[in-house]
Amino acid sequence: MTNGDRICLHDDMSDPSHAVAVAYNLSAGWRAAWGGATVFGDVIDKRRVETPWDSPIELFEWRVGEAARYVPRFNSLLVMWLDEGHAHGVEEVTSDEPRLSLIGIYARAESAGDNGRSPG
Repeated sequence: MTNGDRICLHDDMSDPSHAVAVAYNLSAGWRAAWGGATVFGDVIDKRRVETPWDSPIELFEWRVGEAARYVPRFNSLLVMWLDEGHAHGVEEVTSDEPRLSLIGIYARAESAGDNGRSPG
């Protein structure tokens, strides 16, 4: 992410099997004054907004209660539980330094009893 970039609040539940999101922070020496903190909180309001025809998902405006803020720390891993009652995003980056992270989403097994293993 570079100066002016941000990620709006969202829940990553476009697929109901999504369970956990992770962010591996790669920005050495990041300062809180540079923005770019990850915010996470309980959803208190969610309303549909106009979604462009070419968007792969429906868009919403989110409001969360008191949000936790995580300033990126070099070589750290942030793990966020995903469900429809929580939203997360990234505040605007205000620095000319890039904010670098690797992001992943992990899903639940398809059925409760299979533990993600294939038969045989």
